[in-house]
Amino acid sequence: MFEHISFYLSEILTKPLLAMRFLAILLIVFCSFGLAKGQSSKDNGQFLIDRFFEIYQSKGAEEASKFVFASNKWMSVESDEVKNMIFELTKTVNLVGNYIGYEELRSLPVTSRFRAVSYFVYYDRQPLRFTFQLYKNSEGWMFWNFRFDTSYDDEMDEFMKLSNKK
Repeated sequence: MFEHISFYLSEILTKPLLAMRFLAILLIVFCSFGLAKGQSSKDNGQFLIDRFFEIYQSKGAEEASKFVFASNKWMSVESDEVKNMIFELTKTVNLVGNYIGYEELRSLPVTSRFRAVSYFVYYDRQPLRFTFQLYKNSEGWMFWNFRFDTSYDDEMDEFMKLSNKK
């Protein structure tokens, strides 16, 4: 059996075009395994946040917020608390001008199944802070909590004090 494999390899490697094809196939196979392994090690629910911002950019704050709450079967998009939060976010977004973009402030992996992430969402007038809490139950990742705020001034002042100490 090994003699046959050895024969085929020697045939392939003596012909440059076949050798190139063989090496290209090996490269593709090894890269595919590497990508699959890399994706599984990044299992932190980030795909939910990425999808949130895709919806946010294309359909707006209301639809993106509904996506958050729809991802968790224990949260009702129809509850008064959720409706009020969506209303407040939409009202605030209408006051801060044109949307510019977003940037991650901090990601805190609390455990392998719970993660908190904050973003600045930039607008003409000022940024908003979005904070997501993600939880991985037996069915997979879901949003566990979502909130937004503009009251980060004290935190920024404290951060500036701490970063200036040497």
